[in-house]
Amino acid sequence: MRERYRKFLKSIDASFLRKEAEALWRKEYGQTFRSYRAAAFYVKDLLDRCGIPNAEIHEFPADGKSVALDAR
Repeated sequence: MRERYRKFLKSIDASFLRKEAEALWRKEYGQTFRSYRAAAFYVKDLLDRCGIPNAEIHEFPADGKSVALDAR
């Protein structure tokens, strides 16, 4: 397990991950629907930039009354 962890650490760009994690945290910090929506679009853009183009954003009503995917 230690060897796998070392390989993992060598294969990542820690400063990039730190920078992006902080940027995402700042987007979500408001803890509002608008903040979470902005964070979702930020992550979608990040995934596109990192070569993962098949991610999607699904938007659902946030009114507490509408049902989407059998959940309110």
